[in-house]
Amino acid sequence: MTSWDGLFSVLGSAGVKAVALRPERMREACEEILERCARGETDPEISEWYLKKYFRPEATPAPEWASSLLVMAVPSPVSSVLFEFGEGNLVATIPPTYIYGEGKERISALLAEQCPDVRLVFAPGPRKLLAARSGLARYGRNNVCYVEGMGSMVGFAAFFCDLPCEEDAWGEVRFLERCASCGACARSCPSKCIDEDRFVIHADHCLTFANERKEGEPEHLPREWHHTLVGCLHCQAVCPENAGRMKPIPSGVVFSGEETASLATATDLSSLPEVLRGKLQRLNMDEYLDVLGRNLSLLRNATGLC
Repeated sequence: MTSWDGLFSVLGSAGVKAVALRPERMREACEEILERCARGETDPEISEWYLKKYFRPEATPAPEWASSLLVMAVPSPVSSVLFEFGEGNLVATIPPTYIYGEGKERISALLAEQCPDVRLVFAPGPRKLLAARSGLARYGRNNVCYVEGMGSMVGFAAFFCDLPCEEDAWGEVRFLERCASCGACARSCPSKCIDEDRFVIHADHCLTFANERKEGEPEHLPREWHHTLVGCLHCQAVCPENAGRMKPIPSGVVFSGEETASLATATDLSSLPEVLRGKLQRLNMDEYLDVLGRNLSLLRNATGLC
């Protein structure tokens, strides 16, 4: 029978760090998020748009058979993708965590092959907070989570598990010590969403909040701000914890000129050719179909292609 040591060894062979928590920690983390919203510690728009929607305790119930919660830090590098245009090609950058499908499938397949007796089911919820409260990760001043030896080039996953876990390392959130005297992220943030007077950033000012939503208005922001297909890397790119880790890894995905033109007006995934749908799904960019055309236009403008 697979033990925790055996499970962690299998994950470690794939570059994954993990911790085991009691299953009720998921509910506690969700409740903590909602309590922060109620106290006004998070921006109201972010609370309504994202936190209250996805982090409700009833949305992430633990199965009756679950005896633990497995939280993992999975390598997730900066990636690049090529878009062909008539007047020139555009290499667009995608920040860490966005391309998560292949990593999740790879880890699931690895565990199924080498730990077939372990029962696992994906657990959606506040995985960053779970990682931080478990000691797996620490928060940076930019509210991004960092893992030792991985920087912020990491995505977090959680699975309910049937291996027993009676005790865990659940504790207070810890922060990177160097953040107390660094300030590089605050200086680099063009929108000044990192406030010296509070730890929680003004996420509703962040470029990520603007360019991930159809209702956002990133076209009104200075064009030099735009540098990624979605999200933002300004603060992570200058962070000393990420030194030597920021070079984009080519995803191998190329969008032809015809496919790129289709994305300019696409709003319905089912209306796109199967090959194009597959490329978007591989990058998990199908989730941002309604903003891709707009964001590509902004990137082209920022790089001088139009």
